[in-house]
Amino acid sequence: GLVSGAGLKGFLGEMSDSKRRRRRNRKRLSTGFHGFFSDSMGSIDVQYGTFRPEKVESTVDVLKNYWFAAGILQKPRLLGREWNSNTNNVERKFTSLNAFCDTLFSVIISSLGSELRAKQTIPTLFHYVQYIAITLSLWLSTAGYSSRFDNEDVQHKLFWSLYGVGVMGMLMHSTGDIESDNARYFSLCLAFVYATLAFQWIRSGVFLPRCRVYCTMQTAFMAFLSGIAYISYQEHILPRGLLFWILAVAYPIEIAFTVIWQEVAIHTLFKDLDYDDARREVDLPVHLQFHIDRFSTLTMMVLGQLAVAVSWHPEEGFGHIESLYIASGCAFISLVALKILIFDIDFLDPEDHAIRRARITGILWLLMYPAGMACIATLGSGIALLVAQAGAVNSVPAGSEAFRQWLTCGSMTVFLTIATVQRNLHKIPYVSKLREHGDFERALLVTRIHSAQCSLQMLAAIVFGVMPMCKVTCLNMLQLMAITLVLLIAVNLIDEIVLVQTMKAAARDRQGSFNRATPPRR
Repeated sequence: GLVSGAGLKGFLGEMSDSKRRRRRNRKRLSTGFHGFFSDSMGSIDVQYGTFRPEKVESTVDVLKNYWFAAGILQKPRLLGREWNSNTNNVERKFTSLNAFCDTLFSVIISSLGSELRAKQTIPTLFHYVQYIAITLSLWLSTAGYSSRFDNEDVQHKLFWSLYGVGVMGMLMHSTGDIESDNARYFSLCLAFVYATLAFQWIRSGVFLPRCRVYCTMQTAFMAFLSGIAYISYQEHILPRGLLFWILAVAYPIEIAFTVIWQEVAIHTLFKDLDYDDARREVDLPVHLQFHIDRFSTLTMMVLGQLAVAVSWHPEEGFGHIESLYIASGCAFISLVALKILIFDIDFLDPEDHAIRRARITGILWLLMYPAGMACIATLGSGIALLVAQAGAVNSVPAGSEAFRQWLTCGSMTVFLTIATVQRNLHKIPYVSKLREHGDFERALLVTRIHSAQCSLQMLAAIVFGVMPMCKVTCLNMLQLMAITLVLLIAVNLIDEIVLVQTMKAAARDRQGSFNRATPPRR
């Protein structure tokens, strides 16, 4: 009695159409055991490496989500993508091996932080920055590979296992002086990891003709980095410090090399094509959502390692138990606030991301990410040292209070600055949706709120920058840091409140229009 007969008929028709679509989708998703039992169950696109099911048996439909559903041994396969429109049409799963390797990287960063907290000297800080840059450059190059190819066969499991062995070796030798044996074997493990990446790129280029230009470029660059790392393993060839700085800025060099390589290829190999068409021939775009998820996962793991760093055990011995617990509480609040500030303040649609917005914004965002991650890691070490000093923890070596405060506040200042710049590289969330629905006043309001939030964030960065010069105690500094971060979160939730009110108003309008369109009950 609530809807008319025509409306009910249309509603039931939509339900039946939905059922037919679900049946068609289930049929498409059933991939079978291609390459293992029967070749009649699907085919591999030779150019793109994407799997296309052709014959499906209902008995294997339950196995469609297993790693071996497309074959125990597979040719390299691009993530599902419509090449010409550069859109992702399948969901990329984050595998357990990806998570395992990311955990090793986060533990390397934690190990470097432990060395910095133990020595608390300027040379140790330079060593820390150098090794973190080398580690993050390797991780970024790895993420670039895993965000483009969608294989979970035996060959890729072997690759990730060997890759993990190399990263584990880097972890074992990540501390010590740059002229020590630890540094030599760190270089050897790094050379091995880059060599495995080079092999994967050249293998993908052999099997996927459309990707050969890009894969050849990546193979050459990974082999170059592997050679640099191996030379630094050798004695008395070139200064190891210089080679390590080259490896530290490997990812920015990779981006510059990629841009130059693509432009040369466009004007030589594909000069007869339009520029946009030639770009599609030489580029190999990432699966954006999976790429963003990889960045988020590593950031979360590093934050987890920092929580371990700031949690001093009572058996270490402390002089001021009350100050220790207050400082630890403020440190934990700061870490939780950082997590919320990074992940939960703005919902960013992949279409609004800097990587999708424009080429230059994507490059800038990618270049700023490792700097921001290094600041987060350094901030955690600084907070741990402030907690130790506030509680007079006996196991922490005596160090300069000024060094600890500048380490903490300097990293927080740089992090907030980088976060603000990265935030402005994206499109402002929700604004395009509001404009599409004709709500221009709310779109303007959200834009102004976004500008005010960024301004306050930069003001907080300035406050942290001058705080060490104000002769503030370590405990008071931790308290001010926690309060400031909580206030930033509160300010950054204003636009969410506005958007919730907008959605409620839109829902009321739709309900009102529905009631007006519904004929009276007879």
